[in-house]
Amino acid sequence: METKRPDFLTAYLASLDEEQHDTAPYSAKTFETLEGLDALVGELRAAAERVYGRQVVLAVVSDHGHIEADRELHVNAALHEAGLLDLNSQGKVTAWRAFAWSAGGSAGIVLQDPTDAGVRQQVGNLLHRLAGDPGNGIAQVVDGAGLKALGAMWRRPWQPDWASRCRRRRAATGSDSPPPMASSTCEAADATRRGADD
Repeated sequence: METKRPDFLTAYLASLDEEQHDTAPYSAKTFETLEGLDALVGELRAAAERVYGRQVVLAVVSDHGHIEADRELHVNAALHEAGLLDLNSQGKVTAWRAFAWSAGGSAGIVLQDPTDAGVRQQVGNLLHRLAGDPGNGIAQVVDGAGLKALGAMWRRPWQPDWASRCRRRRAATGSDSPPPMASSTCEAADATRRGADD
């Protein structure tokens, strides 16, 4: 900043996001990381004011919010058990007919062949069976048409929505609406070329 004197500067400080994913939103490590970032932002502000005086606009924003999760459901493990996802002895995907992309408390299910009605039916049955067990925490299973209406990952045939965050919000606020900092992903793809970690 002091040598280049940019007119506009952005920075992404990933450590808080990473720590919250690793240890939980309100863990001691998360607060320790937040305190370290606060000091770093203070250093950035001081440097900017040395260069530009009081003619500085400093905006600190978040890429998304975090909530505590009280359970995990590994949708790709369920797809594997249903014979829709093949793994080698090291647990790597070798072949798949359906694959879950998880993001922010939901998962979009991608079909390798979107025209395969049998696989589509098998995945739909599996997701509805998983949703029928309250221990899995799925609030609803939304199909492709419903996803398109919601403006979500509409090219994916289904998307289970986890209920635990809504139950916690209802207990805290009396409302079922999502929290104001809920994260979302708007990816659109008909297929993925290779597997990824669940």
